Amino acid sequence: MGTVLVKRPVAFRIPRVVNDNLSTTEFRYFTDEAEARAEALTLDCEYQALFVRDGTAIVLSEEEALEAAIDRMGWPEIHAFQSELRKGQDYREDAGGFMMRAIRRLLGLPSPADEVTTYQAAARAMVAKGVTNGDRGSAA
Repeated sequence: MGTVLVKRPVAFRIPRVVNDNLSTTEFRYFTDEAEARAEALTLDCEYQALFVRDGTAIVLSEEEALEAAIDRMGWPEIHAFQSELRKGQDYREDAGGFMMRAIRRLLGLPSPADEVTTYQAAARAMVAKGVTNGDRGSAA
C-alpha cells in the first residue's frame, strides 16, 4: 500500500505569543479552522493546517490549505453552495454575509451560527445601550 494522505486537516495552529512576540517554535492548536483563522487575524499572522501522512504531521500554509480545500471540492460541496445561493439573503445579514455563508459551504465548512448582526442592528444595539446607561452625550 502506498502513501496515504488524509484529505482534511486534523488540526490548525498559530504561533504562541511569548514575551510580546510571536514564537517560531511554540504554537497554539485548534480543531476548528474558523477559530484558528480568527485568532490569526487578531495576531496579524497566518495559521497553518496540519495533515497526517503515514503517521507524520504535514504542515501547510494558509494558501496551501486553501488549495487543499479546492482540491477536495466535489459535487457535495458544489450542491451545498448552490443550496445556500437558492436560500437567498436572509433579512438579518448583509450581502457579504450571504456570499460568505455560501462560500463556506463550497469549501466544505459548516454554515456560521444563526446569529447574524447587520450594521443597522448593531447601531440600534449601541443606541439602546447608551440610552440604558444614560450616555446621551452633550449638545455643547
